[in-house]
Amino acid sequence: MEWTAKWVKPAVDIKDAAPVFSKAFKLKGNVKEAKLYITALGVYEAQLNEKRVGEFILAPGWTSYNKRLQFQEYDVTSLLSEDNYLQVTVGKGWYRSVMPGWQPSAYQQKLRENPSGLLAQLDVTYENGDRETIVTDDSWSVSESSVRFSEIYDGEIFDASFQPDFSGNAECFEGPWDTLIPQEGEEIREQEQITAARIFTTPKGELVVDFGQEVTGYVVTTVTASKGDV
Repeated sequence: MEWTAKWVKPAVDIKDAAPVFSKAFKLKGNVKEAKLYITALGVYEAQLNEKRVGEFILAPGWTSYNKRLQFQEYDVTSLLSEDNYLQVTVGKGWYRSVMPGWQPSAYQQKLRENPSGLLAQLDVTYENGDRETIVTDDSWSVSESSVRFSEIYDGEIFDASFQPDFSGNAECFEGPWDTLIPQEGEEIREQEQITAARIFTTPKGELVVDFGQEVTGYVVTTVTASKGDV
């Protein structure tokens, strides 16, 4: 893999919010093949033309980041059209979260001080043999997202009514290069959906949703609420 992309980050400190990076681009003809190579300092979710890229949940996964940072390769040929919009949201993940058992680690503290970095490269091959590359650089846009807080162990705060205070171009920086490796570990994927076995209220008035088994995953809920409700 030969990278021509650059590491990018928000130009301002957006604290605990998850940034969303985006790039609009137009293709020049019929596409034979298109592959997206991507990783982040944290965890990312990529969408191309409002469709999720790949099935990897919490990519690029957890590794010993001082030695290995995996990048992923996705075939996105079927997701492309003439006019395209690539969008990537980056959360703290294991890379920049407070990790139980690692709080005293000077190295983990150094990782947490890094920005929400993104590295992405889309290699397009046209049917006539021509090639084009779309890469992360300072032409990308970045803004705050509705994800106001997101960590591996402390959950997420999502504000559906949030309007970004900051939106502008991304800024290039010197992210890690010597630790980049292609995907080696198993991908985390959704395996099944489980319905709650029972829902009850405790004597303290706490609502408990019991799934009847141990679960590693996340909860899907439907909420009826007014603006300002929490």
